[in-house]
Amino acid sequence: GAVTIQTASGSGGNGDITIAGAIVYSGGTDSSLTLMAERDININAPITSTLSNLDINLRANRAVTIGASVTTLNGAISTSNYGNTGRIGGNFSNTGTISTGVANISLNVTGNISINGTITTSGTVEINAVGLTQQNASLVGGGSLLVGGTGQVLLTDGSNDFGLVGISRTGTASNVALTTSSTLNLLASTFGTGTVFLLGDGGFSQGGARVDGPTQKDTR
Repeated sequence: GAVTIQTASGSGGNGDITIAGAIVYSGGTDSSLTLMAERDININAPITSTLSNLDINLRANRAVTIGASVTTLNGAISTSNYGNTGRIGGNFSNTGTISTGVANISLNVTGNISINGTITTSGTVEINAVGLTQQNASLVGGGSLLVGGTGQVLLTDGSNDFGLVGISRTGTASNVALTTSSTLNLLASTFGTGTVFLLGDGGFSQGGARVDGPTQKDTR
């Protein structure tokens, strides 16, 4: 069944959760793993689901760091604060690969997002950060992208192959740079006052209305 691991204030520790040994879920029914940390979550060993979908909920009041592979079969991954009422309080970064099959990935972050390991999904990747989102590894699998938050978003890896993109940003002047090798279809979007740069060799179409802010197509 579902498993929750949590730290509690006043217990004498610093409130971190560190995964130091591999976790393999081989159950025959879909399940979930919830990590609730008063401070940081550090995934330093692989988490793998082999037979059924495993949803992973990462709830931290400060940072989430994924330093090993996470494979959920077709389970979703979400991030939030400890009480699941808003963004995690610090930064999100991954050097380990993340694979969720057809399921969604939701990154809700008060600080920065640093993508340093390949993320594979045919679902939707939601990026919602107050700080900078910087990419050093690709988003593949043909999924969709939803960009919110107020921070600058720089998804500039030439191997990206997401297709549908929706942008929901109101009253922010931060720019968004999106690179994809696929044909990119911009859905109905609100840009705020920032500029959206569409980079790379893929095609571009605008299937929905845009509100506020300019769009610039640049195929360098």
